[in-house]
Formats: sequence, C-alpha cells, structure tokens
Amino acid sequence: MKIFSNRYPYNIPYLLSGFIGVNLVVFGWTAFIAEMYIGRPSSTHCLGFLFLPIYTVLIPSICFIIGAVIQFVVGKFVPSRIITKRTNQIINISFACSLIIVFFFPVFYSSNTKNGFKDHILFLMRAESSK
Repeated sequence: MKIFSNRYPYNIPYLLSGFIGVNLVVFGWTAFIAEMYIGRPSSTHCLGFLFLPIYTVLIPSICFIIGAVIQFVVGKFVPSRIITKRTNQIINISFACSLIIVFFFPVFYSSNTKNGFKDHILFLMRAESSK
C-alpha cells in the first residue's frame, strides 16, 4: 500500500503534514475522548468540541505549507528523483506505526494516572505557588 508519493523532494509537504500534522491531530482527538471516558474531564472540556475540529484542519495545513517551503528550498539544491520501493515501504510502515503509538498513548496515560492529563498542570501550579 502506498501512502506517500515516491518522488523526492515533491513528497516533503505530504510527509511533513502526514507525520507531524496527522499525528498531532490523532493525539489530540484520542486524548480528548480518552479523558472523557477514562479520566475526569474538567469543566471546560466541552470547549474541545469547538476547537479540535479547527485544529484538525489548521495543524496539517500549517505543516503542509512549511513542507512546501522546505520543498522549494531543497528543490533548488537537490535534483528530483524517485525513491526506491523499499525506502517508500519503510516510510509508509513508519507512518502507520507512529499513528498506532500516538493513538494508544493518551489512552494508557489517562488510564494510568489519577487525574488524567491534569497531573502536569497541577505540578506547574504548585511550582508557581511555591515561588
């Protein structure tokens, strides 16, 4: 199965928006839903229904634009070429594995902590109050 194009450097925007943008979106949605079902959601948890769809479009779009700029710069110095089939398979398998890890991390983290995702926020608040 071919997820990304095998033409380099033309595949840079797709790789960047795929690996970074999609992984951040999957993490955000999974953390949002996992905390709702496993953890104890905060009073402002419902705002996620408003902001997560916006971030779902915004984050991969920004990553794609950054990737297009990188493609433009790299394209000036590196000639266009076709990536080997084996390299493309490794990229696709890495993408699938990263999505699996990013999907399951919030579930495990939220179920193994007492307060869900709020532990780091409580730690920061305690650090600020002790100053």
